[in-house]
Amino acid sequence: MDLSFDGKTLDGWHEYNGDKISKNWSAKNGELVFTAPNDNLSRGQDIVTDKKFTNFELSLSGI
Repeated sequence: MDLSFDGKTLDGWHEYNGDKISKNWSAKNGELVFTAPNDNLSRGQDIVTDKKFTNFELSLSGI
């Protein structure tokens, strides 16, 4: 199985329409975590993997 997230780093991820990932994103306790600037959730940033997948499972949890 090819995992898109190693649970430790942001390697293999970048912002949508960008080539890097902002400091608002981090890897904590095996999860991708977004911390909104100044607690403003409306200023989110989408991230995508560097790889393209055609068959995958996605697991999300929210607030």
